[in-house]
Amino acid sequence: MRKTPDEILIELIQQGGYIKVSAVDAKTGLEVSIVGDPKQSQRALETAAIRKLQYVRRQRRKQREAAMSRGTQKYRSTSGWDM
Repeated sequence: MRKTPDEILIELIQQGGYIKVSAVDAKTGLEVSIVGDPKQSQRALETAAIRKLQYVRRQRRKQREAAMSRGTQKYRSTSGWDM
């Protein structure tokens, strides 16, 4: 496991014929995973996981902003299991 400059923890685990790459936002605990081909470079796999984490962050920010603009008092955070 390694930490990127913007506080994202990266973990790569080889499982049979694929590699699971997890990216975790150290500040919020938000975690995403991707599955990749072990023939790809480590950098390419890490980049894909970081891009997915950034995408999920943007989606959550949009959800919060939409809830706030509707005047909703409660914001319900969705987990990956809810999607």
